[in-house]
Amino acid sequence: MSQFYQVFFEESAEHLAAMEALLLDLDVGDPDPEQLNAIFRAAHSIKGSAGTFGFTDLAETTHILENLLDRIRRQELALRPDMVDAFLEAGDLLRGMLAAHQGSGQPVAAEAVAAICERLRRLSTSEAEPAAPVGRPAAAPAGQAAVTAATRCFDIEFVPTEASASGDGIVNLLDELRGLGQLDILQQPDDGPHAVGFWQLRLSTAHPQTQFSEQIDFIAESGAWRIVENRAIAADGSASYGFFDDVPGLPDEERAYGFFEPLPAVPAQDESYGFFEPLPEVPAAASTGPADESCGFLAPAPAASAAGDGEAYGFFEPLPAAAAASAPAEEGDGYGFFVPVQPPAAVPAPVVAPAPELPRSTPAVAEKPEEAPKRPAKQPAAADSSIRVSVEKVDQLINLVGELVITQAMLQQAAIQMQEAVPERLVNGLAQLERNTRDLQESVMSIRMLPISFVFSRFPRVVRDLSGKLGKQVELKTSGETTELDKSLIERIADPLTHLIRNSLDHGIESPEKRVAAGKNPVGTITLKAYHQGGNIVIEVGDDGAGLQRSRILAKARERGLPVSDQMTDSEVFNLIFEAGFSTAEQVTDVSGRGVGMDVVRRNIQAMGGRVEIDSMPGIGTRMTVRLPLTLAILDGMSVAVGDQVYILPLSYVIESLQPQPGDIKTLSNQARVIQVRGEYLPVVVLNEFFNLPSRWSDYTQGIMVVIDADGIKAALFVDALVGQHQVVIKSLEANYRRVHGISGATIMGDGHVALILDVSAIAGAIRANMHKAG
Repeated sequence: MSQFYQVFFEESAEHLAAMEALLLDLDVGDPDPEQLNAIFRAAHSIKGSAGTFGFTDLAETTHILENLLDRIRRQELALRPDMVDAFLEAGDLLRGMLAAHQGSGQPVAAEAVAAICERLRRLSTSEAEPAAPVGRPAAAPAGQAAVTAATRCFDIEFVPTEASASGDGIVNLLDELRGLGQLDILQQPDDGPHAVGFWQLRLSTAHPQTQFSEQIDFIAESGAWRIVENRAIAADGSASYGFFDDVPGLPDEERAYGFFEPLPAVPAQDESYGFFEPLPEVPAAASTGPADESCGFLAPAPAASAAGDGEAYGFFEPLPAAAAASAPAEEGDGYGFFVPVQPPAAVPAPVVAPAPELPRSTPAVAEKPEEAPKRPAKQPAAADSSIRVSVEKVDQLINLVGELVITQAMLQQAAIQMQEAVPERLVNGLAQLERNTRDLQESVMSIRMLPISFVFSRFPRVVRDLSGKLGKQVELKTSGETTELDKSLIERIADPLTHLIRNSLDHGIESPEKRVAAGKNPVGTITLKAYHQGGNIVIEVGDDGAGLQRSRILAKARERGLPVSDQMTDSEVFNLIFEAGFSTAEQVTDVSGRGVGMDVVRRNIQAMGGRVEIDSMPGIGTRMTVRLPLTLAILDGMSVAVGDQVYILPLSYVIESLQPQPGDIKTLSNQARVIQVRGEYLPVVVLNEFFNLPSRWSDYTQGIMVVIDADGIKAALFVDALVGQHQVVIKSLEANYRRVHGISGATIMGDGHVALILDVSAIAGAIRANMHKAG
């Protein structure tokens, strides 16, 4: 079974995620029955799979959770906020237990499991009993449900599985049965509830058998249990359990040992020895003669069906008089199954398919044709539309496609070098190969693409828990959940977004009292939005809180000794909150205030080739915008020549390129250089000096300046020449060689040479350091 463990872990994690999303979306005052059923089915699926694979702790905990959910969906209990809290806490516990079994987490403490199980049990029995009807007997003893006149008696026999006996399965079952009515243990193993052996119980309850049969089926193998209704026990418990005691006052021949009721006085030929009810008197006209006697097995046929072949022997309801009159005797007899068809004029009557056979105790109900619901035609069952594939296989496929792209580029380069000697058919074939390779590349890359809802789905819980802890009222609005992003980016963007949302909750959204005093809605709003823009994905985290206070940030920066000035732009001031250890919180809490988090956010986003921007207005709110590449495997880049080397500059950072004119470049006193672009002075980074390479130009006016924007810093990179624009496959330089400052990776060009990919964020960091030194 171990080969299927991974599938179980993945499916259970999906069920837990679906449960949490549904619970957070529930309207506690008026829950949607479909949502309750979906939550119950998710818990039931986890329980069944956990029992199958032998994870008894998971199965038993989920079983208790399932019972409470079942009572809620059956409307036996009203949903309350504390129940939703318990369900969410139970989901966290189950997620931890899954991680422990998977080997990726620490074992969950037994005390925590016992505490949540006890909490769920208390919630299952916390609802007050309904008002007692007139004549209801006295209350049952503690731990037992009251016995009413509608009580039925069930004899239960089973042999538990080893897994159920070794855990608390039997104890939980007995507690649940006692909650349904009066329970008596007639036989049990000598070693108690934790031993495998034969159990015999008797339950007197007003609940249907289906309410507890699933619990017994859960702890016993199929075929190792049975439930039989005992009709010999009266509703009030009289003649109870007297299977083997003598009945006093009766002669020996009349002793029934408690099994049978005394026989009524019937004619000798009608004696049935107590097994069958006496036949009712049937009118002579309805008698069908000796051949039709049913010996008490069948109900007498009604008089209306006594003629000819219309006899139904008590199995079917008689046809209504109107229906009998309107249908031909030989073809219209439907025995209560069909509604008589009223064919309209000039339109042939439709063919009516026979309804499924009804149970004997359920009479067929004739409906008017115009009231019958219209059912859509049943669509054929769709095949499974997805398969599970390991990430390693997808990565291997992407690497192979990357090699194919490189090979295609090499062939294209060779054809260009051959110039006129290349046959036209080869040129056309290479062009077709390029188109097919690009389509294949995009298709393979889309395999790794997942909707960003995988990340967004965790934030309703974060907002709910944190707003309750902070005493704030916050509503989370999301949009663009279907926007797709590479799986590797989805896994790495979750933590930065969590920090941004926590920051908005703690620092951005005010308390309800302050919001009301400012004329705002007491319920704050956090907006989470994702969309595509060019070759990037943009994620916005906005709030309608107090906004960032420029003066407060500057004062805190001066206090920490950061080089700031009043002439700084708002964008430059707001970016100070990303400095390590920077925080404007007045006090340190368990949520924030230590200055740890925002610097990690920027560092992680930069490591993914992205950047973060801040817009804020006092009293209106704050918006933080994260821009990321769609994937980390392929990059749109500009190839630039520096000396005898070719570097790849990520195109997402490039604003423009220009050739400097004499007098555009100025040298400062500390030997730093700046260039004037449309009235704005930008720092200049000479790449051949940065990488200690010889340059082919001694005059800056002969080279090219590439203006970039990285982390809110604009700069100009001096290169010898622009080579072209390419879509390159990124190879890790650190994994194959070592980490190099200013380089984020490498790629293989069409001519087979290796080109290094510039780390623009690291270069921007060096520029920022030089600016601080210049002071």
